[in-house]
Amino acid sequence: GGLNSADGGYFDIVIGNPPYGFRTVLTKEQKEYFRKEQKIEFRSGDSAELFVKISFDNFTRPNGILAFIIPKKSLYGDAWEDTRINYWRKYDLKFILDTGKSFDNVLLEASVFGLKKVNVEIKIVSVSFLGKNGVNNVGKFLLDKLFAESNTLQIYKAQFPSIIEKIEKIKSREKLVEGKLGIAIGTDFFSDEETDYKLLKGIDIGRYNIRSNRFLKNREKLKWENAMSFLKPKVLTQRLVAHIEKPFPHLKITSCYDDEGIIITNTLMSFEINEKITDKFWLGYLNSKFLSWYAYNFVYARAIRGMDFYNFYIQQLPIPNISLNQQKVFIELVDKILLNHNANTSKWEKEIDIRIYRLFQLTYEEVKIIDPDFSLSEQEYNEFKI
Repeated sequence: GGLNSADGGYFDIVIGNPPYGFRTVLTKEQKEYFRKEQKIEFRSGDSAELFVKISFDNFTRPNGILAFIIPKKSLYGDAWEDTRINYWRKYDLKFILDTGKSFDNVLLEASVFGLKKVNVEIKIVSVSFLGKNGVNNVGKFLLDKLFAESNTLQIYKAQFPSIIEKIEKIKSREKLVEGKLGIAIGTDFFSDEETDYKLLKGIDIGRYNIRSNRFLKNREKLKWENAMSFLKPKVLTQRLVAHIEKPFPHLKITSCYDDEGIIITNTLMSFEINEKITDKFWLGYLNSKFLSWYAYNFVYARAIRGMDFYNFYIQQLPIPNISLNQQKVFIELVDKILLNHNANTSKWEKEIDIRIYRLFQLTYEEVKIIDPDFSLSEQEYNEFKI
């Protein structure tokens, strides 16, 4: 055989651990060569994606299998979409194994896939993940059931079918929010001395409150029209999503309300919000345990590093189909939290969580899956009036 052989490649089985990286592995000239000369599109810029495509196209025979361990972001990152659509979804994806942090002293998370070079009408994939005591098999599932509308591969949807079904039933089908990233500026625009305009970074905000700020200098060097759009009251969220290990692995989305209209940097996201959703409801929803749990499992595929709250991921969040009248109680609760942000606001935050669980018609057992530390008894939860 050979690269130009009639059967299209060398091997029945190709197994590999390709080099990862999109900044230092390939030079700019090398990327241009593969994209322009070899006509290989790999939007991620990651050498691992390039190896996947070359190895599958050129080295794997028809009916052969390619099995690689690659960055976990291949499951959910927008830049890996072409690999998911034109390889995993086009051919016969046999298995996905989420290995997490699979190597000592290596922070990058990974996943393993096995892809058979054949077209089949019904695609069934085996899903598993690497736990402390070895590989845990989740089961075998129709591939289409695990692909989201965003063309991401959400393998953990298979574990919670009843919750997913309820979310799909209750969520709005409209595009109600649009994420807007703050301006990209360096420290030469930051001042500790007061100027005409305050400036916020991600580190400056907490849940429901602004903790600190700096000031904008060198305004004349800035594209002012970009900054002006932020000079209005708005909901803000830290762009980097925090992963927390204790008491159990979860994400924490951190959002606050800026009533002054402060300019923000690109470590923060703001939002353009449809008139059907109030900003205070959106704020309470962003800070809810439900939404962080959903994002952890079904947007970021239980990743623990490098989760950015960009618009691509924001669009994957389910927003309940809720009337403006139903939102009033959430607005009242959020206003209490904002007014008393220096005090203990946990009782109002817990009530928001409960109301969101009830909004999605979740059972007590399903709530305990989302929040193992949920404090209400089953009777108290079932009797809670919304």
